Amino acid sequence: MYSEFEDKLFNTLLLHYNNKPSVKSYLELLNKEESNSIILYLLASAYSKINDSKNALKYYKKAVSINSNIDFSNKFVNEKEIIKRAFGTIVSKYSPFINEEFEKPFNLKPIFDSVYSNVASMYRGINDLSNTIRICEKGLSEYPDSRFIKWIYGGALLKSRFMELGWKYFDDRVLEFFKLPDDFAQKEVYNFQKTDKPVYVHYAGGLGDTIFFARYLPLFKEKGIEIFSKPQKSMKRLFLASHLPYYEDEVTSDDFDFRINFMNLAGLFKTTENTVPFAEGFMKADKKDIDEFREKYFNTNKKKIGIVWNTGKDDIIRKIELKELIPLFKNKNCQFYSLQHEVTAEERTLLKRNNVINIGEEFKDWEDTAAALSNLDLYIGVDTSVSNLAGALGVKSYILVLDFCEWRWWINEETTPWFKSATVFRQKNHGDWSDVIERVKSRLK
Repeated sequence: MYSEFEDKLFNTLLLHYNNKPSVKSYLELLNKEESNSIILYLLASAYSKINDSKNALKYYKKAVSINSNIDFSNKFVNEKEIIKRAFGTIVSKYSPFINEEFEKPFNLKPIFDSVYSNVASMYRGINDLSNTIRICEKGLSEYPDSRFIKWIYGGALLKSRFMELGWKYFDDRVLEFFKLPDDFAQKEVYNFQKTDKPVYVHYAGGLGDTIFFARYLPLFKEKGIEIFSKPQKSMKRLFLASHLPYYEDEVTSDDFDFRINFMNLAGLFKTTENTVPFAEGFMKADKKDIDEFREKYFNTNKKKIGIVWNTGKDDIIRKIELKELIPLFKNKNCQFYSLQHEVTAEERTLLKRNNVINIGEEFKDWEDTAAALSNLDLYIGVDTSVSNLAGALGVKSYILVLDFCEWRWWINEETTPWFKSATVFRQKNHGDWSDVIERVKSRLK
């Protein structure tokens, strides 16, 4: 039923969907159909996934130059959904048995708002913030309500330190990634409103975002405002130990007049780089848990260093291969601890071989992670939720980031106003962690 080309196409899409290397396969497909705008588009996506923004931008421009209608993210939620529908779209090109619904994105009138957001994302990926801002402003002139363009625009403004305007556009991702009932969604606010009911404050981003923005919760009390604070359930013990509000009961739309998600709290409180609250730390683990971890794992006179090298199964960009950290493990004055919650069999073997104590796999929740972090002399980790927690606890930290990284780590600085205890080590060359590791190694002497 399917040709050799189609079989190759199916296999490539499956690789892409499952976060496996797919660039080489797409390039091989282009050798046979060099003007296939869909493959060009997906090749751009594959390059973007490995943080090669120059090639991503190159092939995205080629795709749009051939077919300005090519777009998926305007209608569908995330990259995996995009690939699924692209899969259907491509198959439908060759087979009459596929549902015509997959062809709908190609029937939209150009230029879609996500064409602007995609190009802006490419520029953002090579730290070209001026062009990122320019493309976003052009897109917003045509699509002033595009949440995704506003989100990219806001991030670029924040990274450029235009924070007052940045928060205005750093819109949340609730409607895109975090579905709420309509009667909840319509109560969203971005400024303080008079109400006799508690304000519903809920999570909308990742775990690291919840930790990062939890610093603002005590400020509601200072203003005399009652809140229903709803972080992820795995945060319960950590929030209670930190004396941060945690509301466990179910919330209905009748319980509140207004809601806001954690990621918009900085904008709500009009934060600037000089008014960041609790940069020295705002979370703490329970003393009993800290003592238990100390007795079990940390009874040593050596310098105690925790490590996290992977951000999770779906993120192949920010992680470091564990083997790249081996030069650090050779320091005989240090005892290293793995705080990585999910570890492969190969990584487990490597940890044991290098005398790294593996404790992360035993963590039950974020309170355990916090208790372990509180016993460290130093934490070293990539840009992930554990790194945000280390900063929130005030633990001395070395944060290892890409040459292109998120706005909270700025562009070139070694410090960040958000966490006084953190030092930022960023790549000098795209994809090269060796120089980063060497600089960290020299600091440990």
